[in-house]
Amino acid sequence: MPTIDNIGQRILYETPSAAALLFVGAAGYIATGDRKVREQLEQPKTQLKHWRKMFLWAVPNMSVLVVGGTVAAIAAYTQTKNNLWLYGAVTFGSIIPYTIFGMGKTNSYLSKSLKESGEADLKEEDKATVAESLKKWVCLHKARVLLGLSAVAIFFVAK
Repeated sequence: MPTIDNIGQRILYETPSAAALLFVGAAGYIATGDRKVREQLEQPKTQLKHWRKMFLWAVPNMSVLVVGGTVAAIAAYTQTKNNLWLYGAVTFGSIIPYTIFGMGKTNSYLSKSLKESGEADLKEEDKATVAESLKKWVCLHKARVLLGLSAVAIFFVAK
């Protein structure tokens, strides 16, 4: 029968993988399923509003998964001294700087375009740029999915 210590260790070792899997599921949906929903919306302004709602939902929720999973992986390393936990923590944790520095310009442009247009529709000259920026955002977001998947693989090997 498992002891309290063993149960605590099991939870500690499963938490990074669980957080990374949840992140990959949510990020994968946003990159694929939600993109298809957004593309069915006819007006670029409506697509942009939909993107913004998903973006505002995802930032706090997905950040918690990344930070929690990264911290749990570091804690698992302190218990085991297995460097794979650190490699996984760095891989999973790198999602946050990638989002800030790799996707920041695109995120800012999309948010700014929505804010500047106010209640009016987008200007004709902005519609194509916004549509291209949304496509670029999806490609950039897929890299986050790959980082999450890489972290999952490392965490599973670490266990």
